[in-house]
Amino acid sequence: MAMKLNLYIVMKTLFVPVRSRSRLINRLAYSLTALLVAGMLWACNKNDTVAPSSVDTVALKNMRASFNALEGEWLLTNFRRTPLTPDLQNKATLILTKKAEDALQIGGRSFVNWYGGSFRLDETKGLVVSTEPIISTLMAGTPEQMDAESRHVNGLEQITYFELTADNQLNLYLGDRNDPATEVIICTKK
Repeated sequence: MAMKLNLYIVMKTLFVPVRSRSRLINRLAYSLTALLVAGMLWACNKNDTVAPSSVDTVALKNMRASFNALEGEWLLTNFRRTPLTPDLQNKATLILTKKAEDALQIGGRSFVNWYGGSFRLDETKGLVVSTEPIISTLMAGTPEQMDAESRHVNGLEQITYFELTADNQLNLYLGDRNDPATEVIICTKK
């Protein structure tokens, strides 16, 4: 009975006098627009995170296990691709303090200035991300010191992966760890 009544109402509204058809067309247009907007909002609300299966699970487990071991003070020993001069090696520090289960506060003294920021372990992507820009004081040093400091501080914002080695060395990768062209900041525990 209800279905017959609904069909009757639809049929009656389609065959209304011409002066009322414009209202019907407007109502249908508004309804169609509302339906399209609702569909677009639903599509925008989809979760587009990377599935953990796309991440090297062994590397991710190692990163997760090592993340807590990062706390403490580290010395910047060198850069792998563009090494420091011997007088600049082991001069900059990296102090990591646990902020949350998946976040570390970073800070320390670069070659001239003090700096600070935050890191977070992003398990869906299997990498470390800088959660805020690195800030630093603005003192001047020698050209060599300033160049090394720029590479150090800018590099910290580009870290995508870290690795703790058996000999207590921390490697911070500034890109794809499997690419030989990727720069690596090498640190040792103080």
